[in-house]
Amino acid sequence: MSNPFLKLDPASRREFMLRTAKTAFGVSVLSHFDQAFGASSAAPSGVGGKANATQALKLLILAKQSEGNSPIIYKHMAEAHAINGDFARAELATAEQAFGMGDRELAVEKATVAQKRFKR
Repeated sequence: MSNPFLKLDPASRREFMLRTAKTAFGVSVLSHFDQAFGASSAAPSGVGGKANATQALKLLILAKQSEGNSPIIYKHMAEAHAINGDFARAELATAEQAFGMGDRELAVEKATVAQKRFKR
């Protein structure tokens, strides 16, 4: 069974991800995502929760598989993990975002914090 999402051109995939993430995530953090890709309106403020953040994580994982390791994906993954209370994974996603943006110092700092937060 093939995934029809993968057959979309990059611009259509980006638009689909934005609409889907806005629906699932439903929090104001996506207003930055909107601005980055030129969407016409921001996500409503104060709407969402853990269930929506969990759904957004699933969609962001799909986006990562099709779009690669984009820092914006890691940024939103960090936010969703934080909403869910998984601060170790939030720190790790922040480290990956920083690394993707070329900030090695912050990436190492956040990865060290994430490592300490993971239960052994």
